[in-house]
Amino acid sequence: MMSVCSFFLFLVHFKFLGGMRVIFTFLTSLGI
Repeated sequence: MMSVCSFFLFLVHFKFLGGMRVIFTFLTSLGI
């Protein structure tokens, strides 16, 4: 149960980082 919870948190964290990277890249392309 503990490993499942940790895995779920890892997926959420990975999704958040991915979304931030996409937004950052989009803003950078707009700036240029």
